[in-house]
Amino acid sequence: MSRSSASDLDRALAQLWARYLCASLDCDVHWLNRTLLFPLSEPHGVLEARIAPPFFQEVYTSGKNPNGRYWKEFDDRGDRFSLYERACQRVPAAKEWLLTESLKPYLNGGPPSISISRRYLSEFLEKRNAIFLPGSALADLRDVSGDGYHFLVSNCLKCLTSAATPETLRFLLAYHHESVWRKDFENFSSHHAEKGAEQFCESLHVRNLDNLGAIATVLKDRLLKAIEMISEYGYRSQSLNSAIGDVDLPPFPVLVDRSQTITDACESLHDSEAVRYQRFRPPNASIKHLAADEGCCRAIRVIIFSSMRKHCHIRNEYKSHLQCSQRNISRGPEKIVARGSHERCRALSAASKAGVDKGPNPKYATRG
Repeated sequence: MSRSSASDLDRALAQLWARYLCASLDCDVHWLNRTLLFPLSEPHGVLEARIAPPFFQEVYTSGKNPNGRYWKEFDDRGDRFSLYERACQRVPAAKEWLLTESLKPYLNGGPPSISISRRYLSEFLEKRNAIFLPGSALADLRDVSGDGYHFLVSNCLKCLTSAATPETLRFLLAYHHESVWRKDFENFSSHHAEKGAEQFCESLHVRNLDNLGAIATVLKDRLLKAIEMISEYGYRSQSLNSAIGDVDLPPFPVLVDRSQTITDACESLHDSEAVRYQRFRPPNASIKHLAADEGCCRAIRVIIFSSMRKHCHIRNEYKSHLQCSQRNISRGPEKIVARGSHERCRALSAASKAGVDKGPNPKYATRG
């Protein structure tokens, strides 16, 4: 397998970031130049096409790094700014899509400190008000309901890999790193992390990100190399931050709500007659019928429902984060800005009568 250089990867990931912005706003790259260059302190406006600097074209076409303070304001006022930070103020979800930043610890040629991966796991769970289903609860479920156990594990893994977002991809890399560090190769293997990387790269085509070219190929190459490095050297990683502490890692990443209901369900399952029977039955004794224990069945239903709801929500995060589907850009009283118009005094309503573009809508802005 050929290896891409760091410069090839940096360019490809910068280009991917610009394409995500176009997909999120349902517009072409020219519309990005006209709408995302204003600082957050300014009213959201629309620059005239003739004066909008081609900053995003430089990222979209040439892969120029957007995260550097070398971009000048369109009217030459103030200090230079970071295009990445400026765009993320208007499109918060774009922050994770500059993978040179969000996946940087795994793309630098070797696995990071285990404390970094643990921090990523904690942040992912905290943001979604989730916890790992304890390993003891998974074991209890496996003992009394093999079908329920396999249904839960297979569907949770499927949702995580098919979500294909930077955050879930980073979560899978961090989980794989933690598994390798613990030398637990029997359960969550590199196969699941590789599946997540492949699904992410394939999703770029499915989601119609424009003119991908070799971007997906370069990214897939580097991600698989990162997983290979974790598998080979991840057990050597040292913790650089003792404050992170240990994590209760189950054999598979099954997530549930962080709630007392789940805690009670896990305790009810563990203390149920069916689980106690499986725990203490003689080796050759027959398996007791689960249906006789209503408390056990109820606990299993609560756990599976909570987990599938949580994982389905994660699987659908990409669509829910698109700005064009949420319509949550702070538009306010939009105004067309011409050269020298420091007061931004020409209202959009007046300009629209003259045939000026109205916004990131398929009727007015086309994809590049």
